[in-house]
Amino acid sequence: MIRGVYMPLTLRQLEIFERVAKSEHVTKASEHLLLSQSAVSMAIAELEKFAGAPLFERRGRRLLLNDRGRQILTEVHEVLKKVGTIEQFLNESMGEPIGVLNVGASTTIGNYLLPLIIGEFTRQFLRAKALLHVGNTQQIETAVEI
Repeated sequence: MIRGVYMPLTLRQLEIFERVAKSEHVTKASEHLLLSQSAVSMAIAELEKFAGAPLFERRGRRLLLNDRGRQILTEVHEVLKKVGTIEQFLNESMGEPIGVLNVGASTTIGNYLLPLIIGEFTRQFLRAKALLHVGNTQQIETAVEI
């Protein structure tokens, strides 16, 4: 909370901060991020306002991290790395079942038909696991109700 106004910290601001820190120029950062120079400058200004103090030293057209900026850069790298890992997981698993599939069936279906189907399922979807529960009709109905 800064002066009574809540300004959320965004991932985009952190990405811009990291890029400006690396390139030391708003222009180079904006070209790499495919943003306007004013959008990059505004994001840095908002981040510094959120921080309550500058994160860069301005030397001509160069922006060099000050002590405070250097201290948060490592944390920013970690946050962006974790977000990248989540994005990669979500992209790789798109349309692919992940987790545990519990299947319940009565004795005949469970012993003769489902083993082949579940076997094919687990071969096709390596990140999913299928558990087959075989019982009489009453047992399966009770398990489904739970």
